[in-house]
Amino acid sequence: MSFLKELSLLTKDRQALKTLYFLALTLFTVLCMFYWVTATGSLALRAFTFLTLFDLANLITSLLSRWAEKSTPSLTFSYGFHRVEVMSVFTATLLTQFISFFIIKEAVHHMLEGGEVETDSLLLATAFGFSVHVLVTYFVPCPAYKQLAQASPSNWVQDTVSDLGSSLFGYIPLLARIFLPGRPLNPLALVTGLSALGVAATHYLVTAHELHGADPAIAMLISFITIATLLPMTIYTSKVLLQTTPSHLLSSLDKCLREASTLDGVLEFRNEHFWTLTWGVLAGSLDVRVRRDANEQTVLAEVTHRLSQHVAILNVQVCKEETTPLFTQPSLPQTRPQRPYPVLTKPVNIDYTIPLPRARSDRNVL
Repeated sequence: MSFLKELSLLTKDRQALKTLYFLALTLFTVLCMFYWVTATGSLALRAFTFLTLFDLANLITSLLSRWAEKSTPSLTFSYGFHRVEVMSVFTATLLTQFISFFIIKEAVHHMLEGGEVETDSLLLATAFGFSVHVLVTYFVPCPAYKQLAQASPSNWVQDTVSDLGSSLFGYIPLLARIFLPGRPLNPLALVTGLSALGVAATHYLVTAHELHGADPAIAMLISFITIATLLPMTIYTSKVLLQTTPSHLLSSLDKCLREASTLDGVLEFRNEHFWTLTWGVLAGSLDVRVRRDANEQTVLAEVTHRLSQHVAILNVQVCKEETTPLFTQPSLPQTRPQRPYPVLTKPVNIDYTIPLPRARSDRNVL
């Protein structure tokens, strides 16, 4: 019942409603692609179809992002529900890589045993899937993947295609804007475009030269490109889920903490921890120990001001200095007193005999 209520709230948002329409279109495309995969028996087309399934996961992540923006924090989730989209991206990228490994296994099996590929609807399926992918990528904004592509390091596929494109098409004004040096290409659009070219090459090699072994070989190549593209995203997302401090902000945060430690009354910082809450949002918490005569509100305001330029959500706890009395009476350990004499379990008869003085002899009496 609550799911239907949340879904009804999303339908009132124009952007979420647009995403739902494209979600239905992508679901229909995935069903058609799997039908063509069964009809053709092509592993390359199957690898391309799973990229279309990844587009479906992107649309679900976009809906979760809109839902997280409209949800309010609760006592259980004090920082809100923004980490739901991080978990969604991590799950989608990881599952796609696992599927790519299974396709590599199937491709090795097909290369050893052989098989034939029907090429009747191969180009039609590729063109239809690529068109839907372009529509989803460029007409439905997904802030999670957009910021993830900018924050995560570029892969070797992006660097190779960018360098090759700038060398070959650098003198053409229209294409030179796409292959600008230092500006990485969209990784999702790049891997889908290369996969579509691979399926087209499979159609040409099977139709013109009867090379049915090209289909599993190109399927392996598509799977390797997919893993190389999504692996940096998975690693970066796992670091976000583990609440690690971003490496590019370590020096800036250390500088801010050193400046804040010179404030009047500040003694030390304890339990400082900074992590990425969601894409582009940094959260942090720390304890500040101050002198007993320090102004807590002034210290809190100064520390918050110095860290707010990097940390969007900051929790600062100010603790007074603890003083100990000058004279303290040491407390002795309470131990059970020992008895000075052993305890006798049986009665003992002790005979006390007092020696008497010996009597004088009469011989010595005069």
